Amino acid sequence: MGLMDTLAYVLAGVWLMAWLSYAIPQLYLKFMKPQNLKEKYNAEWALVTGGSTGIGRAIVEKLAAQDLNIVVVAFPDAHLDKAIEELTAKFPKCKFIKVGLNLADRNFMETLAKETKDIKVSILINNAGYIKTGFFAESDFKGQLANHDVNATAAMEITHHYVEIMRENKLRGCVTFTSSPAGFMATPYTVLYGATKAYLTTFAQSLAPEIYSDGIDVAVLHPSPVASNFYDSAHKIDAIAFFKSTATGPEVLADILLASVGRVVTIDQGYYPVCVKLLLKIIDGNFIADAARLTASYLPDFKKMKADIAAAKAKAK
Repeated sequence: MGLMDTLAYVLAGVWLMAWLSYAIPQLYLKFMKPQNLKEKYNAEWALVTGGSTGIGRAIVEKLAAQDLNIVVVAFPDAHLDKAIEELTAKFPKCKFIKVGLNLADRNFMETLAKETKDIKVSILINNAGYIKTGFFAESDFKGQLANHDVNATAAMEITHHYVEIMRENKLRGCVTFTSSPAGFMATPYTVLYGATKAYLTTFAQSLAPEIYSDGIDVAVLHPSPVASNFYDSAHKIDAIAFFKSTATGPEVLADILLASVGRVVTIDQGYYPVCVKLLLKIIDGNFIADAARLTASYLPDFKKMKADIAAAKAKAK
C-alpha cells in the first residue's frame, strides 16, 4: 500500500468518525421517551424562565403533569397572569409561584432569590430569551444590552445561584438551557441573538463536566423553528418567513428535552441544527463567515432592511 493509499484511508476514517460521532447520539435519542424528572431526581420544585408562553409554557405543563411544583418566571404581563390562572385550574395538585421579572434588570436576582428562599429548586430550566433583528450598529445600544442580559447574563446568574444551593443541600437535579443553531455560525441581522446563543451552548457544555459528579445534569437544547410568538417583533424578512413556515409545536421541544436530559449534554432537535451541523462538517465555519461578509450586502434581506432604515430616518426628520 502506497503513501497516497494510506493517506486516503486515514482521511476516510477521520471523515467517517466525524459523521458517526454526531449521528449515533442523534439516533439514540430518537428511541428515548420523556423521563419523569420528579422521580429521576427525587425533585419537588422546578423553576422555568420564560414559562408563560411558547417552549417554556410547554415545559411547565409537562413538568406539572409529573406533579412537580413550579416557579414560573416571566415578563410581568397579561401572558403570565393568564398562564398562572390556566395552570392552576389544569393542575390543582401542583403549587405555582408566579414571579414577574424583567431579566434585563440588573437587580432581578435579588427578587427571585427572595421569592424562592423557602423552597428547594432542583430542576432549573433556563428558557427565557428573545430575538432582535436589524443591524447592530443601527440599533439602540440599550436595547442590544437588554437582549444580551436576558439571553445570556441572566441564565448565568440564575444558574450560579441555584447550582450553589443544590450542591450545598446535596440535591440531585438538572440545569437546562434553550440555545439555538443560530449560535453555530455567523448570523448577520441577528448579531446579539447568535452571539448569546453561542455563549449558552459553550457555557452549558463547559459546566456539565464540572457538576456531573455532584449529581447535577446539564443539557442545552438547539431547537428548530417553533410555532409561538417568538418571531412577532422580528423584521418581515425572507429568512424569518421561511423559519415560521417550517415551525413545529412547542410541545415537541418539551418532550425531547425531557427525553434527553441526563442522557446527553447537547440536544439537536429537528432539521435546522442537524442541517447546520452537517454543513459545518463539509464547509468550515471560517469560510462561511468570509462568504457571508462578501455576499451579505447583495442579498434581498440586507437591501430591504437598509431601505427600511432609510425610510424610518426620512420619516423622523
